[in-house]
Formats: sequence, structure tokens, C-alpha cells
Amino acid sequence: MKNVSLLLFIMVSCFANAQSILIKNISIVDVEQGKINPAQSVLITDKRIKSIGKKITAEKNAIVVDGSGKFLLPGLWDMHVHAVGSYKSMLPLFLAYGVTGVREMGTEFVDTMVYLRKMIAKEEMIGPTIYGTGPVLDGTPTILKPGLDIGLRSQAEAEHVVDSIAAKGVDFLKVYEMLTPELFQAVANSARKKNLSFVGHLPIQVDLATAINAGMKSIEHMVGLETAFTSKADSIRQIEIGMIKSFTGSNGLQLLGSLRRKRFAEAYEYFDQQKANELCALLNSKAVYVTPTLIVLLRFARRDDLAAQKDGADKYIDPQTKNGWNRQFENLLKDTSFAVSEKRLQYILKIARTLHDNHVNLLAGTDTPNSWVIPGFGLHREFEYLSEAGLSNADILRTATINPAKFMNKEKETGSIGIGKNADLVILDADPLQQISNTKRIDAVIVKGKLFTKTDLAHLKESALVQ
Repeated sequence: MKNVSLLLFIMVSCFANAQSILIKNISIVDVEQGKINPAQSVLITDKRIKSIGKKITAEKNAIVVDGSGKFLLPGLWDMHVHAVGSYKSMLPLFLAYGVTGVREMGTEFVDTMVYLRKMIAKEEMIGPTIYGTGPVLDGTPTILKPGLDIGLRSQAEAEHVVDSIAAKGVDFLKVYEMLTPELFQAVANSARKKNLSFVGHLPIQVDLATAINAGMKSIEHMVGLETAFTSKADSIRQIEIGMIKSFTGSNGLQLLGSLRRKRFAEAYEYFDQQKANELCALLNSKAVYVTPTLIVLLRFARRDDLAAQKDGADKYIDPQTKNGWNRQFENLLKDTSFAVSEKRLQYILKIARTLHDNHVNLLAGTDTPNSWVIPGFGLHREFEYLSEAGLSNADILRTATINPAKFMNKEKETGSIGIGKNADLVILDADPLQQISNTKRIDAVIVKGKLFTKTDLAHLKESALVQ
């Protein structure tokens, strides 16, 4: 990482002394009501919002911020990241782009995650608040790399692994695609005993209603919904089970690619609106959340999309990584199959739109650092995709603020701007309810009651540069 001493200097200078901040004459974005409360002043002390009103007197030695013409937004959450492995560069980028909280969705470095969480909470390190899981719980063949992906083979092993992961201090468990119905239920039962939520990918061999009724708390990437919302869901699942049982290799990722190509080829013409509505009602009745991560699903579907994604943010990615991403994109451009077509893009947007129209709780997430999903910046690109899926600007903001707070049962602490809530805030130069791209127009970020000016944010971005 370039200029580590710079980052350390920022950390020490920002957290050396408690700050009292008075933001004067700013427009507050009420994400719950979807409206602007103009000409407000906000006093922050001891890392929390102390008071809000038209006229507030600054405390002695308070930092006074002129909010005239600016907008105050709750700190943003990216609810699907893999940040622990590259935390030195990723954590500063999150904050620089207004992301003050993340949900770590799979890491083999559980001890590091717990350590980072403690250091950030103690204000001995700069970074967003972290909630997270450990390795993903899978069947066989496993899909991801060893250590990150644990292939379970028995119910007893499932219970043992859940116990060991829970003991490390994770916030929830993550299930994956190759789990059998028996192993999925074993994980669900073990999670319940440990009072842990479980989230992740809908396993291929488990139907959506079964997963919901078993207590699955969130479904990532809308995995499985592309078939569940069709009239052919049962027959497609049987085809996929047959492909799994007849597979003789050991490369689970290769198998998954074949399964997904087959899934979309079979599913996209058989969307069943009535069935989709019924399943959405079930999702709502059990308070299940869905994280669409449209950016990672659709980033290669359009030939001109990378230029929009970069927007100058690619300079924070090291050249070797960027070259690999470019090669991947060039190879995909040669693929004329359904996997990268506009037809697939429109089908995925239709699923997201159906969830939204049925008032299913959505979470904003990016799956960074997948290729061309740049930490922090990627969340703002996700907002644009959610807009294309039909969400209003207010609804989009909720997916990254109050909805994450409710998902984590932390709405009394975070997710909106109110007295007594955590002072994790973003000051914008323009109204995000008028245009969602205005979330990128960041003037300052407040993290745990500490002010990061535009200059400070530029230093944070610089600290993330890799030579």
C-alpha cells in the first residue's frame, strides 16, 4: 500500500481527541419519509447526534460546519462485501465514498475480521462498522477456494462446524449452493441453537419456500429467484439435481457455471407473475431480505458499461489487478451466449422490479472486490442499477440506510438521522432525492462523530493506492 504513514497519520490525528460538531443550516434527508427537512442544525457530541433544530448554539471548542446548500444523509451501508482480505486498501475507500458500515459476506480470515471490528470500534483504526460471517457452508463439490468454502458431508459435521464458527464471534452464518436439503436443514437447526441468523445463496437443491420457512434471513444476488419465479421451477431444479449427481469432476466452479447457463436458458421465458407474487408474500411474512447486487450480475452485460463504472475510480486499483479484469472483460466480449446478453440483463432487472413492486425488503450490496466493482464507488453504481429496476430515489436510499439497520435490529442506533443515533453521516453537495447520482457528490463524511473533510477524503483515497 502506498504511503502507509499517511494513513496512520490521519488515523492518529482524527481520533486523538473527541470532537463536538455543529452543522448549521443544512437540509436533512429523511430516508424513512422520503423527504427533505430544510434549514436544520445538527449538534454532534460523544459520537452521537445530541440535538436537531432550527437554532442550536455551538458548544465550546465545537467544529462549526456551514451546511448552506448542502444535504445531510445517514452513513451508507454496503451489505455484501468481501473486504477483510484486502482491508488496508478497501476500508479507506469505503469511508471516502460515504460507506460507514459494511456486511462482510464470507472470509476465511475470521480472526482478522473480529480484530478489525474491535479496533474500529475502539477508534484505534479508521474504517466502517463491520458485521460479518466466516467461511461459507457448502456441500460438495465446493465452489470457492479451500478455507473460504467448507464442504459439509454430514449433519454431525454441520453442527460441529457451526459451533466452531460461532465460537469465533461471527454475527451470522452463510450458506451456499451445493448444500443438500438435509445439510441445509442441519445448518438451519444449528444456527437456531446458537441464536444466529443464516444468510447466503439459495442452495440449488432447496426450493425457495423451504428455505424461507427454515429461517433464512437474507438471499444474496437473488440466487434461485430466477427459477423460483417461473412455472417450471420444479422441473428446472430436477434438471440441476441431475447435473450435480452426474458430475464426476472436482471443479465446483465449473459445474456452477454450467448450472447457471442451463438455468437461465430454461427459465427466462417462463416467468410466472402470480407465483412470483405469492413467493414475495411469503418473503414478506417471514421478514426475509434480498440483496440484489445488480452491479456484479450485470457489469458485463452491456458493452459500454465499464466506462461508466470507472468514472476515474479505477486509479485506486493496482495495474496487475486491472489488467486481469480487462482480460476477463475481453474474453466475455467474445461470448455471444445468453450469459452476457441484454436479454439476461432485462430478466434480472425484472426479478428485482418484481421484488420491489411486492414491497420485499431490499439491501444494497456490491460483492466488491469482484472485477470492476470498486470498493465504495461500486455502491453508487448499484444505486443507478436499482434506479433502472424501477426503485424511486427514496427507495434506493433506504436499501443502504434504514433497511440495513432494520435487518441488523440496529434501527435505534443507525440508518436514519435522529437524536441519540450514531453520528455516521454524509454531507452532500446536492439533493439525492432529486437525482440518485448526487450521492457521489460528497463534501464530507462524519464517522463515529469525527469529521472528514473533502481534503481528508482525498487523503484516504490516496492511502488506498497500490503501486
